Amino acid sequence: MPFLPRAVNVRPEHYRWFRYEHSDVVLCTDIADWVQYRPFNTVGDVKSFMSLIPSDVELVGYESASDEWPIEAVLGDKGKTEDDPLVVRKLVWRTVEEQIRLESHTAPTPREPAPADTEIGSGAQQMRVLRREGRHRDPPSSSPSSASG
Repeated sequence: MPFLPRAVNVRPEHYRWFRYEHSDVVLCTDIADWVQYRPFNTVGDVKSFMSLIPSDVELVGYESASDEWPIEAVLGDKGKTEDDPLVVRKLVWRTVEEQIRLESHTAPTPREPAPADTEIGSGAQQMRVLRREGRHRDPPSSSPSSASG
């Protein structure tokens, strides 16, 4: 049977840009798969996306923000462009084995089935791999000339 490509629902608002506090490398991530299974509305949701345990990270400049506060009210457009990334301070560094163990204990349950034209299982999983390996991922709209090494 020949391979038939599936349509993937790519939306610009699903891309977030961030960098770790002591790094100049700006990373891009796609939250599309995450929002299918978990909420992404509060500061705590952002922290949960960045680390399985929200208390393992801080958002630099927003340390006093409550985890229950809405993302838009606290961060505004911070992290929505490569020129204005969210800066993350990692408070606890975990081994790959610890991450895998934590992931198995915090596996999400779907809120509702994904649309048939949406690819499942790549974004959040891929971001965890990118975080571990420290590789940069360009969004689909970026041209090769805009990527800096």
